[in-house]
Amino acid sequence: MHNKERIVAVITFQIKPEDFETAARDASLVMERRLPTLPGFIEGSLLTNKTKTQLLSVTQWESRHSWAAAQWDEDVARVVAELFSGMASYDIEFFYPLVKVHSDAVH
Repeated sequence: MHNKERIVAVITFQIKPEDFETAARDASLVMERRLPTLPGFIEGSLLTNKTKTQLLSVTQWESRHSWAAAQWDEDVARVVAELFSGMASYDIEFFYPLVKVHSDAVH
């Protein structure tokens, strides 16, 4: 059953350009400061497109249960609610890791 396997949560936020700076700052702070303290969190990235009309949150969790539990965290819930209220739309999808590849090159 997938519920016990690691998952990757991908959330795509459609953002109005005038709301981008605030949304990116708030999402970055939660991702950098709060998520690493939550049980089951493995890693995360926050990405944007060239026009700064989308934020893409990609987080990996030990299980779907650990991701769901994180959504009840007060700091996470507050920022997510604020992000959702300023969005034109958003989409959440879950994926299961198959392969992870790293470069041998040192940067």
